[in-house]
Amino acid sequence: MFLRQYWNDTRLAYAHRGYNQSLTLNSKKSELWVPDLYFINEKEGSFHEITTPNLLLRVNPTGRVTYSQKLTVKLSCNMDLKKFPMDQQRCPLEDGKLDDLELPEFVTPPNISTENRVVKYLTGNYSYLIATFYLNRKSGFYLIQTYIPSILIVILSWVSFWIDVRAVPARISLGLLTVLSMTTQSSGALGQLPRVSYI
Repeated sequence: MFLRQYWNDTRLAYAHRGYNQSLTLNSKKSELWVPDLYFINEKEGSFHEITTPNLLLRVNPTGRVTYSQKLTVKLSCNMDLKKFPMDQQRCPLEDGKLDDLELPEFVTPPNISTENRVVKYLTGNYSYLIATFYLNRKSGFYLIQTYIPSILIVILSWVSFWIDVRAVPARISLGLLTVLSMTTQSSGALGQLPRVSYI
């Protein structure tokens, strides 16, 4: 994602000196104050530094600072999977901005709600941003890999009712084949599903 922050630092204003061009200070980042931003629900994150650090630090004559950088962030999101794979999830991104979010397993609606909060700690008040996005799971993979094969196996098991009653080996073979197929398919599906304590 591209994370872009804006703030005013009057100590960096230089309009009174007659210079009206914005300055790009990428190499001076370590010498300037930058907000201490962190993601509360972050599991893993990294900065992009190929071939040079992907950041922009620009100061305009009035002291307004634009700070932009490219990040990769892996966030935690507690999901309720009771309706899996026809589920809908609500996941917050705490402290950040989302544009053009795209996930391979979910359909994401275009509207993302944002909310500003202030958190009070002993050391002072801190601003807090929550971006909440709603995910609708794409169920096509599960239809093709689980539902349709299961339906076909169940239909195949019904064929044994039309086999002659005296053809015992054929009926037993067909019944055993469908049970083994369902067992193999369910064990394969369970290997891909998250481990939850509810049905």
